[in-house]
Amino acid sequence: MNRDIVQIAEITVIRVSGTLKSWELLMEKEEFITLLDQGRTRFVFNLESLVHLGSSSLGAILQCRRLALERDAAIHLVVSPRQMELLEMTKLDEVFESFTTEKAALAGFGGDV
Repeated sequence: MNRDIVQIAEITVIRVSGTLKSWELLMEKEEFITLLDQGRTRFVFNLESLVHLGSSSLGAILQCRRLALERDAAIHLVVSPRQMELLEMTKLDEVFESFTTEKAALAGFGGDV
């Protein structure tokens, strides 16, 4: 798995690609808390280039969402059509704002990006 964290205006973009091993998480709780502690409140998790999205990573994303909500922060997801099907099957499409492109996810926060 490859992961890059970049800042675009006021939005923190976490791009994940490649194959996620069973023991890997998209984002560790402590790492996400550090970002929140830095005052970051808008996040895009770009998962469209991730080969497989498993239950452990979905759990980690849900944990990040809970932490974000506690600090009035928000998370948007960028997913492939196959990943969108998974979100729909698990009803997580009702929990996360999901987009098919990073540009759309950034624009979903409003304002100039």
